Amino acid sequence: MARLNFPCCLLVAFMAASPAVDTPAPHIARIFASRLGYYAVKVLPEDRNSITQLTVFRLEKTGNERVVWSRSIECYPKTVVVSEDGSLLLLDCGTSAVVTMSAGGKLTSSLRLEQLLTAEEIAKHTVKTVSSRIWRDSRTMFEWLDGHAIIKLSWGGCIDIDMQSGTVSRELTK
Repeated sequence: MARLNFPCCLLVAFMAASPAVDTPAPHIARIFASRLGYYAVKVLPEDRNSITQLTVFRLEKTGNERVVWSRSIECYPKTVVVSEDGSLLLLDCGTSAVVTMSAGGKLTSSLRLEQLLTAEEIAKHTVKTVSSRIWRDSRTMFEWLDGHAIIKLSWGGCIDIDMQSGTVSRELTK
């Protein structure tokens, strides 16, 4: 007859009760491109203290890169969504759920999760881990429409962000 090891049972019980553990995005150089490939952004961490260099570029007919704009920001995004005009959505960037940047590289908003979702939606549709709140998944869709970024969440929520002003709307205005 098998005996259960008491310390092992405690460890299993503790792990089941503890918050989920997540793996932070590695601070490595990465490239993200727009859906049609007109624009791309290089994400280059400058140091481990979350200073990141963003360089948006296009390819010339010869295949050479032409820099559109470049600047440093004080966070390291897990993901970057690039529009066909060079605007950016930086996702999960430091304490912000979304940081928006215009086609010219101007930071237009830095939005915390509470500015995007209601307290009820956060409680119902996010997963809290040791270091973050997971508010989107692989089924989340991103669209660009008339200067707006539209974020369609897998559970049916929809967020409309005006890329020039950074204003957030929960109702689609377009």
